[in-house]
Amino acid sequence: MADRPRRLRASFLAATSAFTLLLPYLPARADDDGAANAPDPGVARVSVVQGDVDIQRADSGDSYAAAVNAPLSAGDYVTTHEDAYGEIEFDHGTAIRIAPGTQLRFTQLAVDKHELQLAAGTVDLRLFRGLGAHPAVQTPGATIVPDGDGSVRITVTDDGTTEVTSRIGSADVQTTNGTQTLDAGSTLLVVGNADDARFQNADTIADDGFDTFNRKRDAYAERSNDWAYVDAGIVGADDLDSYGEWSDVPGYGRAWQPADEPDGWAPYHTGQWVWQPYYGWSWVDTAPWGYAPYHYGRWFYANDAWYWSPGVAVEGPIGYAAPVAYVPQPVVYRPALVAFFSFGGGGGFGGGFGNVGWCALAPSEPFHPWYGRGGGNVTYETTTVTNVTNIYRNARVPGAAVAVDNASFASGNFSHPVPIRRDELAHAAPVAGVVPVVPTRSNLAYRAGAPEPVTPSQHVDERFTPFAGRPATPVTPFAEQQRVVRSAAADAYPEHAELIAHPHVGPAMPRPVPPEREAPEERSATPFDRFDHPNVPRAEPEQARPVDGAPNVRRLPAPAPAPYRAPSRARAPRTHPKPKPPAEHG
Repeated sequence: MADRPRRLRASFLAATSAFTLLLPYLPARADDDGAANAPDPGVARVSVVQGDVDIQRADSGDSYAAAVNAPLSAGDYVTTHEDAYGEIEFDHGTAIRIAPGTQLRFTQLAVDKHELQLAAGTVDLRLFRGLGAHPAVQTPGATIVPDGDGSVRITVTDDGTTEVTSRIGSADVQTTNGTQTLDAGSTLLVVGNADDARFQNADTIADDGFDTFNRKRDAYAERSNDWAYVDAGIVGADDLDSYGEWSDVPGYGRAWQPADEPDGWAPYHTGQWVWQPYYGWSWVDTAPWGYAPYHYGRWFYANDAWYWSPGVAVEGPIGYAAPVAYVPQPVVYRPALVAFFSFGGGGGFGGGFGNVGWCALAPSEPFHPWYGRGGGNVTYETTTVTNVTNIYRNARVPGAAVAVDNASFASGNFSHPVPIRRDELAHAAPVAGVVPVVPTRSNLAYRAGAPEPVTPSQHVDERFTPFAGRPATPVTPFAEQQRVVRSAAADAYPEHAELIAHPHVGPAMPRPVPPEREAPEERSATPFDRFDHPNVPRAEPEQARPVDGAPNVRRLPAPAPAPYRAPSRARAPRTHPKPKPPAEHG
């Protein structure tokens, strides 16, 4: 067992170079870029955060401040506080907009089936483009299912009444006593409990501030022309037009370039790794556009700039390799599309657990998942193949690779990258499989500088018995996920089992200490029916989360440099006028 991590397949060294050249000709492999057997779990994206919005994680039970681009899993709760708005995007062009004072939970996030439970407050379910989504919103007395593209506003009042208003399109309101179709411009009430729900007609709800918010978001999505260049299944593509431009790049076809990135900028640098159920290490970028380009497609460097390709097949030369055709990648969500490697500390993970590095994958390069069903079924494979620049083209670009020390990775501190010398990169050890870093609770937060949980919200819905409801998709508890990773890593690296279990933290890096935020007004202590998270007060003080003027960007207490500056290097001529970010994104 001890020598397994270092085993070499007999032909690996000899075949590496040839295989790298052949990759662009090969179809995508099921274990690399396609879904094998059962599809991977669905993930939702937080696309707007305006005010104080919290996410209570299903795996740990802790609540954290929401952040734009944060991933959501089935079982997670979302709470908006006073004067706060939010938006969450699903697959297939579906979004749920959330009004102030609202609490909901996701119960299913399958590729073609999204279900959530609304306990209190108001949401607007918006469907675009007729892409085949089948979302449903469950309330204490009803289940609301849109009939197609449209906008349905749903409210659960303090007494448990369900109020449904169709703004665009129609929807079916299902109860235990029957179903009624609601046409556009109409409002319907469902009163009584789930066993004796009754329909009542009502005057159409007048527009308010929440409807204004929804119309702005509709206009923002409708202004986007990105869908002409990307597959309809790519979540977050609506943001690309506002923060960059599309151009034709020989060998790649249509590719997107972010606008006004600073000198030396590279993908997967402005963000952090967050631990998620099933998917493990997931990248959360701080840029408002930073979702689609980090979970779909690939990055490449050309014309002294970085470009993102959504995966369109074209003929012609491909980057730094031989003239070949680019084989497109299937449109499948990935927690990140990077290559991990290690250097320092004796040479690789097997030689001392020095530094954890990563760089963006280029088109057609192999992707080695570090996640999977069971959380630890992926076998660690380290080899003595040392030069990552021979395998990954983007690693040759100065400044493209980034790394932090092992302890910083495990403590969620990615603001102090370690320098990488070219000779170190040339002898770095690539990692194919799960990164052997055991996550901590600091890796559960969605925003850098705010690793501590906030005071959990009071759940509000003891009356919740949803029609045809089902409990959330089971989630492996975080402690069990830690155990699986620790056990598998110790099995692969027995000589470092103690270091895996107790990484050396070293000198503590300063973290911003936010001031206390006024505690939200407590609602009635009424836990969700069928939910496994009891309402237990937390001992930790509530953390402040100041918000700047941008409606979907949360500012940390400590000042941070602006994410974008005018580039200082020469740039390739633009093929069309530079787009301007929206005046009000959200």
